[in-house]
Amino acid sequence: MAKVNLSGMSVEALMELRRRVDEMLHERRAEIRKQLERMEAIALVGGRRVVRGGGSALKGNESPTEISWPVR
Repeated sequence: MAKVNLSGMSVEALMELRRRVDEMLHERRAEIRKQLERMEAIALVGGRRVVRGGGSALKGNESPTEISWPVR
Protein backbone atom coordinates (compact mmCIF):
# COMPACT_ATOMS: atom_id res chain seq x y z
CA MET A 1 0.00 0.00 0.00
CA ALA A 2 1.29 3.46 -0.88
CA LYS A 3 2.13 5.84 1.92
CA VAL A 4 -0.27 8.75 2.26
CA ASN A 5 0.76 12.15 3.57
CA LEU A 6 -2.05 12.82 6.03
CA SER A 7 -0.84 16.29 7.00
CA GLY A 8 -1.29 17.51 3.42
CA MET A 9 -4.84 16.21 3.07
CA SER A 10 -7.96 18.32 3.43
CA VAL A 11 -10.59 17.57 6.05
CA GLU A 12 -12.94 16.17 3.39
CA ALA A 13 -10.22 13.87 2.06
CA LEU A 14 -9.43 12.67 5.59
CA MET A 15 -13.09 11.94 6.24
CA GLU A 16 -13.33 10.02 2.94
CA LEU A 17 -10.21 8.03 3.89
CA ARG A 18 -11.75 7.22 7.27
CA ARG A 19 -14.97 6.06 5.59
CA ARG A 20 -13.02 3.78 3.23
CA VAL A 21 -10.98 2.34 6.12
CA ASP A 22 -14.17 1.70 8.11
CA GLU A 23 -15.72 -0.10 5.13
CA MET A 24 -12.63 -2.25 4.65
CA LEU A 25 -12.52 -3.17 8.35
CA HIS A 26 -16.21 -4.08 8.24
CA GLU A 27 -15.62 -6.35 5.22
CA ARG A 28 -12.61 -8.02 6.86
CA ARG A 29 -14.56 -8.59 10.07
CA ALA A 30 -17.38 -10.23 8.09
CA GLU A 31 -14.88 -12.47 6.25
CA ILE A 32 -13.23 -13.56 9.50
CA ARG A 33 -16.61 -14.31 11.09
CA LYS A 34 -17.57 -16.47 8.11
CA GLN A 35 -14.26 -18.34 8.36
CA LEU A 36 -14.79 -18.94 12.08
CA GLU A 37 -18.32 -20.20 11.47
CA ARG A 38 -17.00 -22.63 8.84
CA MET A 39 -14.26 -23.82 11.20
CA GLU A 40 -16.77 -24.38 14.00
CA ALA A 41 -19.05 -26.29 11.63
CA ILE A 42 -16.16 -28.54 10.63
CA ALA A 43 -15.11 -29.04 14.26
CA LEU A 44 -18.60 -30.15 15.30
CA VAL A 45 -19.04 -33.86 14.72
CA GLY A 46 -22.08 -35.69 16.04
CA GLY A 47 -23.06 -32.78 18.28
CA ARG A 48 -19.74 -32.61 20.10
CA ARG A 49 -16.45 -30.91 19.50
CA VAL A 50 -13.52 -32.81 18.09
CA VAL A 51 -10.52 -32.45 20.39
CA ARG A 52 -7.23 -32.54 18.55
CA GLY A 53 -3.88 -33.45 20.05
CA GLY A 54 -5.24 -35.70 22.77
CA GLY A 55 -3.58 -38.82 24.11
CA SER A 56 -2.15 -41.65 22.11
CA ALA A 57 -4.53 -43.72 20.00
CA LEU A 58 -2.91 -46.89 21.38
CA LYS A 59 -3.11 -45.92 25.04
CA GLY A 60 -5.07 -48.49 27.02
CA ASN A 61 -4.89 -51.16 24.33
CA GLU A 62 -2.95 -54.33 24.94
CA SER A 63 -0.34 -55.32 22.44
CA PRO A 64 -0.53 -58.81 20.87
CA THR A 65 2.48 -59.98 22.94
CA GLU A 66 0.73 -59.06 26.18
CA ILE A 67 -2.31 -61.02 25.12
CA SER A 68 -0.35 -64.13 24.08
CA TRP A 69 2.26 -64.13 26.87
CA PRO A 70 0.75 -62.87 30.13
CA VAL A 71 3.19 -62.14 32.92
CA ARG A 72 2.54 -64.25 36.04
